[in-house]
Amino acid sequence: MALCCEPRRVGRDMPVSLLLVGRTRLSRIWSPRDNDMKRRLILVTVVVLTVVVVASWARRQMAVESRDQAVTEDDLRILQRADSLLKDVSVWNRHDDRACADDEAAGTWSLFCALQKADREILGEYQHRNVALQEVRFAIQDATRDRQTEMVIRALRQFTLPHRLMDFNNLPETRFEDVKHVLRVATERVGARLNSSSQQGQLPPNKRLPPSGR
Repeated sequence: MALCCEPRRVGRDMPVSLLLVGRTRLSRIWSPRDNDMKRRLILVTVVVLTVVVVASWARRQMAVESRDQAVTEDDLRILQRADSLLKDVSVWNRHDDRACADDEAAGTWSLFCALQKADREILGEYQHRNVALQEVRFAIQDATRDRQTEMVIRALRQFTLPHRLMDFNNLPETRFEDVKHVLRVATERVGARLNSSSQQGQLPPNKRLPPSGR
């Protein structure tokens, strides 16, 4: 006796059928036009994020390159300590490579390594863009306005990025007296700002410095 209908078969073709149905439905949901819109949305998002990151970096650079940042007594002590490390020409390393372990082992210091050493002693860590080091960089810029291009070209020829402290230290024309001069200029500027009327209002009386005789 024949059955009026056959039972539903579940075979190996079932998963393939489901995939085909799913693909058909997805293709209806995501048309080529939709995919193009998705790509454009992703591109716009990437561009916006890039602009935000670059703008944030630019703001930080402008802040650290400002010449009127608030100063602290630690900034002054860092400069004074670096100056004392470079006590005379016999301890000056005029061939800086910004690797300071060998300088410390030899008891000689480049301008950068003396500042790094002083920074760690005073603050407990090295802060590459703190005010003390920035003031020395500004003093170098002022002292080498006619040699800025030479310093950049010299760095690029050695396949390194320009570094104001190292490049100034290594210039053939730089003398030990020039290194001491930029430290002195930076120290005087920090000291003057500490004693300025705006800073006096921010420091407690026991932290205010006596007027400088220089």
